[in-house]
Amino acid sequence: MRIVWDEPKRLANIDKHEVDLADVTEEFLNNARLFPAKLGRVAAVGMHRGHLMTAIVEPLGNEATAVISFRIASRKERRDYWH
Repeated sequence: MRIVWDEPKRLANIDKHEVDLADVTEEFLNNARLFPAKLGRVAAVGMHRGHLMTAIVEPLGNEATAVISFRIASRKERRDYWH
């Protein structure tokens, strides 16, 4: 699976959340718990460098997955992940 992102969005995510969209790997997505998100997107919640993180991703058919956002998981996302 190819993982893609928009470069200006990547830089904005680093500025806002201090984490890089490029850190969302196939391994992270394969090990994450997946939850429905807005606009047909998916919230992938999983461990990254010792922290529970959420990646908002959008499937692009069978070709690729676009990373929209990557950040520390919210309280609700943490609860959903552990239960």
